[in-house]
Amino acid sequence: MLVLRCTRKLLSRLPAPPVSDDAVSTTTLGDWYATVLMVRPAHLVLLVNETTRLPVVLAARELSTLLERIPAAIADVLTDLGVDAAVIARERAAMGEIRCDTTRSRSVLGTMNEFALHLGLMREAEPTMTEHAMSLELGRVLVTVPPLGYEHPAELTAQALQGPQVSPRPRGETTRREPPMKSSPNIYQLKITLRDTRPPIWRRLQVRSDVTLFKFHGILQSVMGWMDGHLHQFVAKNRVYGTVDLELPERENEKKVLLSQVLRKPKDSLVYEYDFGDGWEHAVVLEQVLEAAPGGKYPYVVTGKRACPPEDCGGTGGYGHLLEVLADPKHAEHTDMVEWVGGSFDPEAFDVGEINRGFHGGWYLPPADGAPRSKTTLPRQTKLKLEAPRRRR
Repeated sequence: MLVLRCTRKLLSRLPAPPVSDDAVSTTTLGDWYATVLMVRPAHLVLLVNETTRLPVVLAARELSTLLERIPAAIADVLTDLGVDAAVIARERAAMGEIRCDTTRSRSVLGTMNEFALHLGLMREAEPTMTEHAMSLELGRVLVTVPPLGYEHPAELTAQALQGPQVSPRPRGETTRREPPMKSSPNIYQLKITLRDTRPPIWRRLQVRSDVTLFKFHGILQSVMGWMDGHLHQFVAKNRVYGTVDLELPERENEKKVLLSQVLRKPKDSLVYEYDFGDGWEHAVVLEQVLEAAPGGKYPYVVTGKRACPPEDCGGTGGYGHLLEVLADPKHAEHTDMVEWVGGSFDPEAFDVGEINRGFHGGWYLPPADGAPRSKTTLPRQTKLKLEAPRRRR
């Protein structure tokens, strides 16, 4: 039996869908989530597996036959992932009965929203792309799969179904698929420094080399402490990467460029620009190319120093002024600024554990050579000296 957890939008369109009554999926991959997407020129149904986040796209026409079409569509994708035919046959046999239920995981719904965004871009770029081709393309997108971290759903699914002995609903393995993708990508150790801050605000980060620049943008936002409320772009070797903008044709699509295509060897660098008004520029330098640690989860922040400046504080010059005002209770703006930062602000505060918990829950990378695990303390507020803001070119 397969339990299909449908959004209300889809359930309302299914003709008398069978209700699960808390039934349990007997398939190896477990429950699937489903929704309908109103994209042009034809509506689509998006399926996402709860365990591995594998996406499968079907045409939304004739919803009365949707439940009948789902096993074949899933089997076709698994076939192209290189899953053994006998395993696919067992999985398809277990889908002989499909029962519907409501959704229960916000995390899976978040993945579906991310896939929906990608599907919209695919349809815009290639209106004639088939649903099966969309499924394979989406399977190569890097997404968050709790509790593993960032994974390729296609890789994760193929390895989860790999071999003759497959335990029910495995978590934590991955696969290969054409075009070839490394099952064990290199790990990049990067140093990210917020330019023009003295002493510097910086982070040392380990991240997979095969993340897209779009995904890397999200990682940097979390690592630095920004709120992702402004525009951004990457600049490397006179090339600019960011969100697609018809008014900026020179900007390349960050969703189609991997970090490893921009940074190839130690000392290679790029600039990550955030909030064009405040003009925050981050120097990102590749320090080392490493092998993944056994059991390691990435991204992983190794260390760093100092708090991220508050959003909309006016760039480096405005941040310096803010710290002067906060450090001087007699300053005319002191009360207003204290209220603006939420009551207090410690420029020296930095908790590497909090960032990594945000990525991976309670997991941490074991220290090398038995070294004690570092502990982060929050010292008293101190005044940072910042250089005058540079003139933007």
